This record gives sequence, structure tokens and C-alpha cells, in this order.
Amino acid sequence: MADVRLSNTRKSILQSLENSGKHMGAEEIHDVLKKENPSIGIATVYRNLNYLYEHGLINRFQDKDVGYIYDVNVHDHYHFKCKQCGQVFDISMDYQKELDEKVAKRLGIQNVTHEIIFGGICKTCELKNTTD
Repeated sequence: MADVRLSNTRKSILQSLENSGKHMGAEEIHDVLKKENPSIGIATVYRNLNYLYEHGLINRFQDKDVGYIYDVNVHDHYHFKCKQCGQVFDISMDYQKELDEKVAKRLGIQNVTHEIIFGGICKTCELKNTTD
């Protein structure tokens, strides 16, 4: 990764994701960065998020409601999205590499990966629902 250039904007994006302790969409990241730099445009944020993703410094996955959601955990892993509050969490369980291998074998291709986003109601929302 010797060719990775971390501009101040890219550093700010990484720091925002790390400090938030959560997964964030580009709009959320833009809102955070605007507090420090009111002139930063959303196109700049998208361009730099793409750069960071392409260089393996952040992870992203497609969400049907938000678009891409970004994550500082770059290892293969699964996510859970609460159907009530929309919060996204990493799931601590081993990535099932054998699924990639089965699909690759079945299709006769290489370099197969998968993304799985589990859905349901998170513990916080479940508790809220039982106390209402």
C-alpha cells in the first residue's frame, strides 16, 4: 500500500468513522466533516470514500435504504441491521469462506465473495418495545 496518499480529507473521514464507533453513510460522514470544514462538498466526501475503499482502508456494503454504508472493519464479516432503528452492527462470527468456494466451484469461476446482512430487531429496540 505504498501508493496510498492520506490527504487531510481522507484522514478526517477515517477519523470520523473510527470515532463514531458505528457504520455510517456518506451523508452522515459529510455532516460530521462540515462541522470542521463548512465548505466541504458531498462530492468530495464520495470521491474520498471511494478512494479509501479501493485502497482497502475501509469497507462498504450496499444498503437498500441508504446506499453504501462504510465501516472501518476491513476484514470479511457479516452485519445485522435493525428493522426498527436502522442501526447496523458487526456480527462476531467467522466468515464462511466455504460458501465462496462452493459457488466458485458450481459456476466454474474464481475470486467469489459474499455479503450477508441479517435483519431483525436489536436488543435496544426490543427492550424499548417491551417497556412501552
